[in-house]
Amino acid sequence: MKKIIELYNDKLSIQYDKATIKGKWSAPSEVNKLLSQYKLVKNNLTVLDLGVGTGQSIKSFTKRNCKIYVIDISNKMLQKVKEKYPKVKTFKYDINNGLNNFHFKENSFDVVIAVGMLEFIKNIKKVIKEAHKLLKKDGYFVFTYELLIPNDKIQKRRVQYNSEGYMENPPSITKFRLYRRSKKEINKFLSDVKYQIIRHFKIRAFLKGPAKIPVYYGVVLTKKN
Repeated sequence: MKKIIELYNDKLSIQYDKATIKGKWSAPSEVNKLLSQYKLVKNNLTVLDLGVGTGQSIKSFTKRNCKIYVIDISNKMLQKVKEKYPKVKTFKYDINNGLNNFHFKENSFDVVIAVGMLEFIKNIKKVIKEAHKLLKKDGYFVFTYELLIPNDKIQKRRVQYNSEGYMENPPSITKFRLYRRSKKEINKFLSDVKYQIIRHFKIRAFLKGPAKIPVYYGVVLTKKN
């Protein structure tokens, strides 16, 4: 039986690219700019994208001779990726089940990406730790997360349903949980796993709901030592 979040993403896949333009979704472009700024987009890399959606975050790597592996909970999202980038290796999987269960080899990826996905993962520390194992020495993990912001009308809540607070009577298909974290918490998780933090900054990631309420993310670039 499909989870609600899978059904939601199946439905969203049809209009995802248009909807993200309308909602001023900036996280993939911010990540691509960050990777370019640090000259991390190179030929012949092995790249893993966790929660790829329609492939917006891998765009810069597809222009190089890279081996790209992508995971998503939605087959329909993965079909959209294949339409854009036929050479990408796609895998349907729920990352909440843990990356250790996916049988990728340790020390096998140059870059791991997770954009607009970790806010739907209950145990983010586990994903951060397991991504570290998958990276080669001196490999990079770049990701976003939804910020926990004290005194904010909505983002002060650590856990809530996806559209709760952004619209009245949200449809049942949006009733899956999202989880917010503070910058301090994320830095602690990264330090515990011995990542080197290269950049960690805040962005306005998109506008949500009929009232177009801004949603803020943290963007992180880290290196495996």
